[in-house]
Amino acid sequence: MEKKMKMTRVVSLIAMMVVMIAFVGCKKDCKCGCGKNADDCNCNNGSCQDTDTTSKYKMGYLGNDDLSHIPRDINTELIGFSNGIGENLPQKVDLTNYMPPIGNQGNYGTCVAWATGYYQRSYMRAKALNISEGQLSALKNQFSPKDLFWAIDNFSKGDGCNGTNFEPAYKVLLNRGIATMSTVPYTDLDDCEKSPDDLWTKEAADFKITRWRYIDASEFNEIGVKSYLNRGIPVAFGAEVGLEFQLFKGDGVFKSQLPFDPGLHAMVICGYDDNKGAFRVINSWGDDWGDNGYIWVDYDLMFSNFAYCGFVAYSDDKKIIPDDDDYSAEYDLEPTSIEFLDCAEKDDPTWRTIKYDVRNVGMQTIPSSKNWSIALLYYNAYDLKDCDFILIDYYTDKFGYKGENCPKWLDDSEYGKPLSVIHVGAQGYSWNNVDILGGQSVAEAVFNSSSFRWDVRMPEDLNGDYFVAICADAFNNLKELDESNNMLLASNRPIHFVNGVPTNLQSKKGCVGASYDGIDPNAYTPNEVLSLIKAQKDAGVLEQKAGKLLRSKPESLSEKKPNH
Repeated sequence: MEKKMKMTRVVSLIAMMVVMIAFVGCKKDCKCGCGKNADDCNCNNGSCQDTDTTSKYKMGYLGNDDLSHIPRDINTELIGFSNGIGENLPQKVDLTNYMPPIGNQGNYGTCVAWATGYYQRSYMRAKALNISEGQLSALKNQFSPKDLFWAIDNFSKGDGCNGTNFEPAYKVLLNRGIATMSTVPYTDLDDCEKSPDDLWTKEAADFKITRWRYIDASEFNEIGVKSYLNRGIPVAFGAEVGLEFQLFKGDGVFKSQLPFDPGLHAMVICGYDDNKGAFRVINSWGDDWGDNGYIWVDYDLMFSNFAYCGFVAYSDDKKIIPDDDDYSAEYDLEPTSIEFLDCAEKDDPTWRTIKYDVRNVGMQTIPSSKNWSIALLYYNAYDLKDCDFILIDYYTDKFGYKGENCPKWLDDSEYGKPLSVIHVGAQGYSWNNVDILGGQSVAEAVFNSSSFRWDVRMPEDLNGDYFVAICADAFNNLKELDESNNMLLASNRPIHFVNGVPTNLQSKKGCVGASYDGIDPNAYTPNEVLSLIKAQKDAGVLEQKAGKLLRSKPESLSEKKPNH
């Protein structure tokens, strides 16, 4: 009898080990979150669902987002992360003042909806409208994770209420929007396969996001995430969490966890503190967990054995412009036109004509002594790191007499080499000793013309889809009333180049302009390109970029004329 009991215990122990091995193996095989080993996701019908049924806290990130067709976010270039600016980040950033109150997902796998809809989307609107912490306690200022989760297609969710991925959640936020908690409170979630009511969907349409992007793995690190936070952008992320994390309590720093701990969970990074060496993370397990619903996660742990993907989202909620009495002059430059045309009188098909104008819509005259510039650039529609300067139009009192201009400034000019004067490399230059009156355009001031006309030769090695853009005050020499209106694109779709020659063009008033045919719809949007140019301008990245170009393009390949 004793031998039989021992044998039974051995068999039971073996059975338990088999279950444990099967469980751990399933978790390991299913670690395919954010595009990692997606072909190996074979647990729970291909989804890494929350299998820890004994846990006090539910999770719900399925962990199999496919990033192959999602554009990488460009905001790390915007804020100068790749240009060493990260070294000057502040020691501490805290975005929690625009976060809604700590929420509790309860016994449902809705963490992705909480992270993206409740926290990220509520934060975006609160920051844009300057909604106070007290006002954020009102349900009308919070967005509903129930509405978002119910709006996600059932094929993109686990059985019942058991989880989803970031991609379907963001797609709903982008295409449909999200309703508020006052309309859709987080109650009665038992049947998560229901569809949202029409009333919910109608309200949701007012609260869409404009875009969402993933953070490339090479930039999802300490400096990269800090840079986003410093810009006021919280980062949603997927994490592998275990029992130590679930049981953590207090305001200390979470520094380690055992390997192979079960559970994939979605949360939001909303701050950091170098004195603690940790990121501030907001969770959806109620305010009795962790540090009143938050937790500090060690910098090293965050990217080594915890988080493995990050996402950011953007909206166009009405912006609140703060009062600022520090403006010594109301300058305000705004490009009014830019056209990329086939009017150049050249046999070489790489020569093109660019027409443009920029107006001072401010009240004050911009003197030439301010030494400011207009830049024409091109940007790759799928990799915005691939950008070059075409032309620099420089306004200065360093040369000539008042009213004089030099539309073709060459290296052998009596005024010196352009690079040695303005320290910016480009294919072509001009200078103008001209003041721009309030309400006057540069073409009116220089040539008494409706616009400038540049004949320019595009690089012969230019291949692919590119945006052509103009940026006024490109090197940030002026303090303007509105710094957000300095950029304009020649077209809302990219221009396709083959060996420097555009191929997708259509007739326009005797010349040829940009057509919209044959362009991948997954190209970067015009708003993304314009926001990149603005942030590069603000961070001084444009000037750093421009200074590298003259080594490969020593000749001036352009000529500026009035457009009659």
